[in-house]
Amino acid sequence: ERPGRHDFELSYLVAGAGWRPEYDLHVDPERPGSAQLVLVGSVSQTSGEDWTAVSATLSNGNPSRRLAPGSMATQFVGGGGRVGVVQGAYDSNPRRVSGQVFDENGTPLIGATVSVIGTSNGAVTDLDGGFSVEVPRGGERIRVSYTGYEPVAFTIRSASVTVTMSDAGLQLEELVVGYGSALRGKAAGVDLSARQARPPATIAAERSALTAQLYAIDRPLTVPSDGQERSVRLVAHALPLDLRYRIVTSLEPVAYLEGLVTGIDSLRLVDGAMRLHLGGRYLGKTYLGASVTGDSLTVGLGPDDRISVERAPIEQQRDRRHLLARTEYDLGYRITVRNGLDRPAVMIVEDQIPVTLRDEIDVELERATHEPELAGESGILTWRLSLSPNERRELEVAYTVSAPKDVRVDFE
Repeated sequence: ERPGRHDFELSYLVAGAGWRPEYDLHVDPERPGSAQLVLVGSVSQTSGEDWTAVSATLSNGNPSRRLAPGSMATQFVGGGGRVGVVQGAYDSNPRRVSGQVFDENGTPLIGATVSVIGTSNGAVTDLDGGFSVEVPRGGERIRVSYTGYEPVAFTIRSASVTVTMSDAGLQLEELVVGYGSALRGKAAGVDLSARQARPPATIAAERSALTAQLYAIDRPLTVPSDGQERSVRLVAHALPLDLRYRIVTSLEPVAYLEGLVTGIDSLRLVDGAMRLHLGGRYLGKTYLGASVTGDSLTVGLGPDDRISVERAPIEQQRDRRHLLARTEYDLGYRITVRNGLDRPAVMIVEDQIPVTLRDEIDVELERATHEPELAGESGILTWRLSLSPNERRELEVAYTVSAPKDVRVDFE
């Protein structure tokens, strides 16, 4: 360029600025066909300068993340082991996994996210890097992520685990602020200098970049430089929703309402806490593992006592066969479900019959009404029912157990 006066637009990264995604899921039981998923950005900054009435865009990208994969080093048998996963005693199907998360120097990582892949179950590590997460049926892998570190995913093979993570040089999600940008229209502005009990209506326009999702806030934004998080509702998505009841009668005679939300995979969301609201009432908080949830999300919405459930044994018999030194048991139970709602209800009822790992013990299902699905390895029976208002349905299960006389078999 020739000498003279020139205008330049400068952009720079500020390490002390970032935002954290959270979600609000609103379900209206009177309109069960759809749910509203609202993305909320919790913004904070400690740049040393208050941002007053700036034009802001939030991005879920990381400008400091490396742009190409790393190079592999030669792998030697019996060496290394500084990073990775160490699992305890073998357990093929633990109901809960506990452990600790460290960095390469052995320092506990506080606030690391632990999620069971393919489910909504997750946990956050405590001051000692410890965590404990319930593994629902079907959960096979766990993913551990922490800002600035390479995520770790592994197949569950134990109820205890130690995870050591490697530094990836990452920073917090960026907060892109265009100080000289023209504002659209005459927006009144959003002042986040004080916490708001209820965030305002959604105020961002969403668009997709090649490797990130951008949320351009459509009015001036004010964020003081005090490090405190302020929440602003960014965008809302109407998603298909199926409401149904799940009843695990072998554990408790209670019907739990759950919602199956589909279309999640098309939104390019990021992991975060999610608050549940049913009919305008706050229910509690769960975790949205958006990066591993697939195209659907199942959320529990609490018990509903208007669905009555009973489980009782049917006639039990025992036949001792002295010549064979064996005993044969005729066992079974009856489940009664009644829909006390003024509308039809879909119900998933689960129960079970025992299974055996010993060749000298035989278990055989003799009768199961209303055609349940049987998972042979676990013995779990699953009925999928649709009940009209005030409809009552009885499910009967009968099975036999043949075992040596020294084997104890409990009646229902």
